[in-house]
Amino acid sequence: MAARRAARLRRRHDDWETSDVPNGSVRPASRSPSAGAAVSAVLDGLDPGRLDVSARAATLTRLGSTAGNAATAGLVSRVRTDYPLGPPDGVREIRRIGGSGTLGHTRSLIDPSPPLFRPRPAESVNGRAAVRPSRTRLPEMDFEVRYPAPGPHLMYEGTTSSGQPARTWLDVSDDWSGTILRGEEEHVADQSIAWRDTWERIAGAINEMADAPPVCRATPEEATRAAWEQFVAAVPAPLRPVGAEPTEAAQLDAWGFDQETSAFRVLVGESKRARDNGWHTTSAELDHMDGADEVRTVERGSSRIGETKPEDLMRAAWLRLPVRRRRG
Repeated sequence: MAARRAARLRRRHDDWETSDVPNGSVRPASRSPSAGAAVSAVLDGLDPGRLDVSARAATLTRLGSTAGNAATAGLVSRVRTDYPLGPPDGVREIRRIGGSGTLGHTRSLIDPSPPLFRPRPAESVNGRAAVRPSRTRLPEMDFEVRYPAPGPHLMYEGTTSSGQPARTWLDVSDDWSGTILRGEEEHVADQSIAWRDTWERIAGAINEMADAPPVCRATPEEATRAAWEQFVAAVPAPLRPVGAEPTEAAQLDAWGFDQETSAFRVLVGESKRARDNGWHTTSAELDHMDGADEVRTVERGSSRIGETKPEDLMRAAWLRLPVRRRRG
């Protein structure tokens, strides 16, 4: 049971970019900054995903003592780990993890236990029953981003009919390495918006009620139903669970992790559905022969990296979500 739970807590969604090529660390600009310098940079607005792993760990410790727990929590929630995989085996490693045809790959990790409205036992306030929800926790998303560093990546190895070694290389330019990374950053941004618009919004509504005065009615049952109605009214229509009682099943149907039609799953999946359906598909064109070796370069293909902003993509997906019909 414990092993199954541990595996469940790291369940993931995978996204990847495809190419018709014939079949860590965080990306640093130079040396990793010291923990003190990194703390200052993060407080000045540096995206902590730019730090390498060791600098990130040290920064978390220093940031907590320097700026407090709130700043530390903000850093953790915005961290992603980048793996620029260099030649000659970088692309093959990305494909081993992400699948055939992959040039870049983003893995999102999250505890699949969503925030839930759980009413506390009724209290007595001025002779009336008073109910409020318990505070809920908000699991954060984390991301692992893999993309090819510049240089010649070995794609295939074989021999000619005469037994001479024959290989296929993909020469990744500086520009294309950066472009593939930007495509993966689109996935990170898309899914971060999906999380913000669902789980973060739900947790905010629950915890606001938990910290506010309780809802009072004549009986505990009436107070519970009234508190539930107040919560439901506080969230947008696509997130509103059905039913007059606060059930876990109704909430999971609306924004759960396992429910494929929930708002959370639909919005998180929009990034893969849209961008990996041609928007991130490059091509590999033959540049020249080097003896029996093919040397190919990454070309645009049908890719549209950078053309659709994450905010626009996710806003359109949000507007397509069905409005849940109340029952009871």
